[in-house]
Amino acid sequence: MLLAASLAFAICGTASAQFGGLVNKAKSSVKSNTENKVKMAGFNAKAGVNNSSNSSSNESSESSSSSSSTPKAKHPNSLSELDKTLFIYSTTDNASFYDVTNPKVEKGYVDFCNVCTQTEAEGRHVPYDMLEFEDCKTANGVKQVHLTDLSFAAYYSYFMMNPAEVSGYQCYIRARLMQDCYRFDKVGVFPYEQVPPPGQGWKEVYPGAKNMRNITLKDGKSISLIETETARQKRWDDVQSEAEDILHSNTPYNVIRSVLKGTLEAIKQCDAAGNNAACTNLLREAGYMYQDLASHPWKSKDEQFQDIQEQYNNYFKNKRLGWLKAAGNASAKPVEMPKAASVSAEIQNQATAKAKAKFGAKFVKAIVTESDWHVYKEPNYPYNTSHRTMDVDVIIKEGNDYFVSHQMLWQNYTGGKFSGYDLRNSQRMNRPIQQKVNYK
Repeated sequence: MLLAASLAFAICGTASAQFGGLVNKAKSSVKSNTENKVKMAGFNAKAGVNNSSNSSSNESSESSSSSSSTPKAKHPNSLSELDKTLFIYSTTDNASFYDVTNPKVEKGYVDFCNVCTQTEAEGRHVPYDMLEFEDCKTANGVKQVHLTDLSFAAYYSYFMMNPAEVSGYQCYIRARLMQDCYRFDKVGVFPYEQVPPPGQGWKEVYPGAKNMRNITLKDGKSISLIETETARQKRWDDVQSEAEDILHSNTPYNVIRSVLKGTLEAIKQCDAAGNNAACTNLLREAGYMYQDLASHPWKSKDEQFQDIQEQYNNYFKNKRLGWLKAAGNASAKPVEMPKAASVSAEIQNQATAKAKAKFGAKFVKAIVTESDWHVYKEPNYPYNTSHRTMDVDVIIKEGNDYFVSHQMLWQNYTGGKFSGYDLRNSQRMNRPIQQKVNYK
């Protein structure tokens, strides 16, 4: 079942297919909370592990996460047992927050993965609009929470109640991935906007919003957050800390290995199908699984670990950047064609010649976007001129797509004059080197 669900990922090409297929096919083992009448789709861990084509005969002896003498951290068995200081949403009034089959839970995760991919592909923070909120019923009336809270609440709570199950561990990986990207500021909830002119950086659309409860959006809509964004991130950090304690003492080694092997097999199938986005998202998940497996005390007894390590490292070292670039290019929003500045024929000819030499068959045209040179001085000797540059946007074609590569025409200053021409990658901060362009 795990492998079949993983392979479904390659067909639909979204981050939700692998887990969504697994959960939806496991209705027979639904876990019920009778007190709150809330149902969550479960998965029989033994069936998921033992039916895997990659399972080994000694997995049954590895069902404990570490040594049998290590006491297991207590975990909740139902929604009513969740720590209410960590899971602050009423399970009766906001039942959909804890339902892993809720389409909005999947949407929060998929949208998040797309932003992560674009951010990594461009090597900078991408000002994607993650400004989506859901109503949350509280004792003080309806408040708003960010859409990703549905993913966090569902995934973390489901894992904590099912730490020994395959689907529980997959929920943990998803929540952990999202949380780490927030922690390291790879993705922001509140949007940014570009500072004019283009290439000068970004600023917050709603300054100070991370520490505000009441915010008026640009469309005039007012939101009343249940907590500030700063407090929200701190709370989810605390939830992750508790989830890690539960993982380390309750999740069997063979469950981690089985999910990782199934994910690596799914990556192989997605790669064969040319599904770069699926490969990127699955490898991102596999990275967290690999960390858990590599740090586990059972690793030294596992004859399969070496093969798993080699397969994962091969994908990460030899395939990852290619998948990431292709996925980023496919989902990127094209920028408008750059506008040419008025320059001398010599400068235009030099820009064209250098660009042709640098990009070869990919070259389409060179557009000089500035009329004046930027002159640079030696940092420690301000009276000594170092070099000068002029921005050049080079249009290139890769496959069926056109891109603008941001370059600089460069001249060194030697012997009292500027001489020679070179074309180098732009050093302008907060701008990617290459962007998809609406070629005209």
